[in-house]
Parts: sequence; structure tokens; C-alpha cells
Amino acid sequence: MGDSVASERDSGSTTLAIFAGLTMIGIYAIQFVAARFSLREHLTATDLAVLRFGGAAVVFLPIAWRGGFAGMRALGWRRALALAALAGLPYPLIINWGLTYAPAANAAALCPASIVFFSFLLSRIVFHDGASRQRTIGVLAIIAGLFLFLAPARGTGSVLFGDMLFIGSGLMFSTYAVLVRRWHADPVPATAAVVLLS
Repeated sequence: MGDSVASERDSGSTTLAIFAGLTMIGIYAIQFVAARFSLREHLTATDLAVLRFGGAAVVFLPIAWRGGFAGMRALGWRRALALAALAGLPYPLIINWGLTYAPAANAAALCPASIVFFSFLLSRIVFHDGASRQRTIGVLAIIAGLFLFLAPARGTGSVLFGDMLFIGSGLMFSTYAVLVRRWHADPVPATAAVVLLS
């Protein structure tokens, strides 16, 4: 009976994880295409970043206010500023800047792939996390995919520059995630700090 319940719970978790992954892929794809289109229609990378964080601030300001900013104070200014520098305003600015040089398809592939790769690498270095054979093969496949995207861009300096910005943004977000885990930061105050400081 206990094994049956555990099996059903694992099956439900797997289904939820797959659904969340597909949803994230859809959001990423729409985000990069919309950003690329907007940049061609006279909006700047700064305009898009302001819209992103302005909307998020409308959501998070009441949450932070209701908590009396206690969670943000517990995080500390230095840590909050570090997180904001990694996942706050500079992060979408770098992605949007990259979109002025490289296609949205490159961003949609390189940003998530580099986040997975650098998260894997940094968690191995910082937390000494183990890696199963399947996970290692998956990360090696991601690295191969990154090289496949970068190889055709070598002859086009501007596209390669955009691709490097996308990979750099992946490193930034991975570092943010590792720091949140290392500092045992509460995700809501951490996100609120990133949004409001941005």
C-alpha cells in the first residue's frame, strides 16, 4: 500500500515537472520572439527592462510592504544587491542587447541551455553535488548543442557577440540560483529584493 502511494506521488511529481518544463520552454520562446520584435519596433533594451521590472514591482511591492520588508532586511543589503546585480536589471538588459545582434531562436536555445550547464557546473564546485550518469550525459548533450549553435556564428562577429551575451546571461542566472541556495535565502524576499532594487 505504501509503495503504491509513493509510486503515485512520484508519477504525479514527474508529470508536474514535465508540465512545468514545457511551460517554461513556451514562456522562453514567446519572451524572446516578443523582445526581438519589440526591439525592431523602436523600443530599446532599457525600455523592455523597465517594463519587465515595473510590472513585477506592482506585484511585489504590496507583498514586501505587508511583510514590513522584514524578509529583505534578513537577507541583508550586500546579498540583496549581489542578487539584484545577477538576476535584476542587468540580466534582461544583457539578453535584450544580445537580441539586437543575434536571432531570437539563438536566445531561446542558448539562455536556458547555458543556465542548465552552469547550474550543473557551479553546484558541483560549490556544493560538491553528485551527478548521475544520465545527468552527465544530458549536460554533455547540452554542451554539444551550444557548440552547434556557436559554430555557424563564427564567421559573423555580430551574431557570435549576441550569442556570447546569451551565454553570459545564463552564467549570471546560474550564479544567482547557487547564491540563493548557499545563503538559504527565502525565495519571496529574494525575488522582491531583486525586483525592487532593479
